[in-house]
This record gives sequence, C-alpha cells and structure tokens, in this order.
Amino acid sequence: MLSGESLTGRRGAAGLSRPATVSEPAEPAPTRAVNPPIDPPGGEIEEAPLPHSSSSGADVESGPGAPPKVPPPAKAWTMIVGAFVVLMFMLASVRTTTAMRQHVRDSTLEQIPNADGSAEKVPVFGPEIPRIRSKGTLCIKHPHHLPIAAEVPPPEPEPQEVNAVAWRKFADALADEAAIDGTKIVLLGDSITEAWRGTQLDIHQKQYDRAGDIVRKTLGSMDPRVLAIAGDQTKHLMWRLEHGGFPSEKSPPDYVTLMIGTNDVGAAVRTKNGGWQNGMCVSDDNVGDSLDAVDPTVAGVKAIVEKIRKLAPKARLVVLGLTPRGEKHGKGWSERRSYLQPSLFTAAIDEINRRVEEYVASVEEVNRRRPTKGLFGKRRGVTVFQPCSEGFLKNDGGEIRKDLMRDALHPSGRGLDVLMRCITDGMDKANEEHDRLVAAGEEDAEEDAEQP
Repeated sequence: MLSGESLTGRRGAAGLSRPATVSEPAEPAPTRAVNPPIDPPGGEIEEAPLPHSSSSGADVESGPGAPPKVPPPAKAWTMIVGAFVVLMFMLASVRTTTAMRQHVRDSTLEQIPNADGSAEKVPVFGPEIPRIRSKGTLCIKHPHHLPIAAEVPPPEPEPQEVNAVAWRKFADALADEAAIDGTKIVLLGDSITEAWRGTQLDIHQKQYDRAGDIVRKTLGSMDPRVLAIAGDQTKHLMWRLEHGGFPSEKSPPDYVTLMIGTNDVGAAVRTKNGGWQNGMCVSDDNVGDSLDAVDPTVAGVKAIVEKIRKLAPKARLVVLGLTPRGEKHGKGWSERRSYLQPSLFTAAIDEINRRVEEYVASVEEVNRRRPTKGLFGKRRGVTVFQPCSEGFLKNDGGEIRKDLMRDALHPSGRGLDVLMRCITDGMDKANEEHDRLVAAGEEDAEEDAEQP
C-alpha cells in the first residue's frame, strides 16, 4: 500500500503543469481500470491522479484507433483561395497570349475602302514563319510574317567595301581569266562558289583541298572558269559583270551556273540593330532584318539573270538555289554555332528560293512561246532553277549535317561532292529543256518542208 505522502506528491506534480490562477472543473475519470480507493492512515480518501497533459496541448490519443487529425478550417480555406488565384492567373495568361497573337494578326491587315463605302481587310504581310529552333532565340518575343512580294529596284552595282583593296585586285585577276577564250562553263557566285578554286578571297584554304580535284574530274573537259569572290552580294557580282568579269560575247560559254544572295541576307542582319554575331541572343529585330532583305535580294538575282542572258543568249543558265544556313554567335572562347533549322536565316532563304524559282519558270515559259522555226541544228539558250538545300539537311530537315557543312554555311569535305552533284543535276535539267526546244524546232522544220 502506498503512503499518503507519496500520493500527495504525485498529485502535486500533476498540479504544477496547470496555471495556478485558473480553477478547472474536475475531469471525468479515465476509462482505464483504476485501483479501488485505499484508506490511508489519516482516514482521508485520495483521488487517482489525473492524466498528465503534454505542454503542446496535443491530443493524448495517438494510437491506431485514434480519430484522423483534421486541419483547422482556416488552413483549408487558405489552400482553396490559393488554388483559385493560381487558376485565375493561368486563365489571364492564356487570354493575354491569345490577345497578343490576334493583335499581331490584325497588324498584318490593312483596311482598303471599297467604292460602296465599305472596307475590307487585305494582308500586308504573308504567312507566319516557322518558329526558329536555333539555340540563341530567348530574345524572340513575337511571331513574324513573310513580307508580301513587292517590286523593288535591284541594289546599285558597286565594289565591295570590306577588304576593298584585296577585293579589287582579285576582281581584276578574274576579269583577266574571263577574257581567255575557250571555256565552255562559267561558275558565278560568292565564297561557296569560290571554294572550287580552293581559296577564299584568293587565299588558300586547307578545308577546300579536294575542291580542285572534284572540278577537274567532273568539269575538266569543259575548261571551267570559277569567277567568284567570297563575301559578294548581288550588287558586287553585278558590278563585276559590268566591268569585264564575264567572257566576251565573241566567245560565250555553253553553260553558266549562278549561286548568289546569301550574303545579302547576312549583311542585312549583321549591319543593323547591333548585328547578331557578336551577341548571344537572336532578337525580333534580327528576324525582321532578314525578312526585309528578301525583296532586294530577289530583285538583284533577277537583274543578274537578265544580264547573263544578254551576255550569253545561247548559254544554258543554271540558277542554283541558296543552301541552308545556320548561325554563329560570339567570338573567341564564347563562339558557338547552331546547326538547327529553322535558323534566323531559314525563312528568308526559303522565300528567296521560292520567288527566284517562280521567276525562272516564268522566263522559261516566255522562252518556250518564242517561234521555234529555224532552230534545226542550232543552239538555243535556256534557264532552269535547281534547288540545292535538301542534300545538306538531315532526313527530317531539322538540322544541317555537320559532316557536310562544318561551319554551318560553307560546304566542305563531302559537302563539296553534294554541291557538285547539285550543279551536274542542274546541267542535266538544262540539257533536257534545250533538247525539248530543239526537237520542237525540228518538228516545225519538217512541217514547213511538207507544205507545198
């Protein structure tokens, strides 16, 4: 039997955990079994000690049979309100994006009044271009559209301003080569075409060591003239054609290949709005500048085609489509290249190729309608367009093949074989068109012979 002193001490310990100034009602007896009351020596009956409550006020029942803890109502309401705010924010973002795109679409339309006083919206821009996939696109915030084709004057012919002295010296040397009679094929263009000489701006480049062998093996019997200079735009090539950079009319070539225009687009981006090569991010301004270059570049190519047709009216002219182009950002240790397509230049290059191809088709359609009498046994000039992009892209078209274009711009290594195949395919196409016209001339000659 426990002494009264010990019982009193245990109860006192329980009492110390309660505030002294607050009187609490007696709690019900615990459900667990309790020993029957014991009569202490003093005759007083002591109550069983009350269960000890923790200082945190937590429920003492924590066993498997305890009821689940329910969060206070205030905490539940906080969660509901937070979820509602997040949902409203997401809906507002979607509406803002939709409104921005609608604003861009509306900005591509122009109100044109009709005779009856009404007005209709006509597009001032073409379709939206695909999203650029290159690595430096974090600064592009808005969608962009192709420009509606416009007739603009070609760039004024002029020499190159960059490396002006070296360029002029090289241009004079090429003019001297053009004056030598005997060539049956002339290749005109920029650095991509000059690579067939194994040089860039007349300086030897190791990456093009195979180029000379490819030209000799494929075109050697035609005594080819590679009349191209790195960095040339349409205006620079036109200047050379006007200053002796093409064989004389007395000894014109049988074939002419032309690839020009990629530097027109590159220069438009590089020289405006801070350029792009020195930065790490492609901006909306850069994309806009590349698209603004489409109209003048197409005009420049058209002017060159017309000039060649005058200089060599009986030649078979192969206009080669521009090859795909990646991007280069930064300089030195920070320099990086992107081979992903579409790049900053893809939309502009594709649109230039499309318009030039349409133009060449229209020129040849006019040529086909010309009288064919008297063509029997004679040559007749033709113009064809030969696309060259596909061979440099992976199967899905989403990336330039690094093994064919190490710098994402100039064909090198096995890329030179792909480019030469494009040239020979274009020559075959020109031969087929020429033969078709000659056959039509033979038929006309036979019909004239049968008439009394």
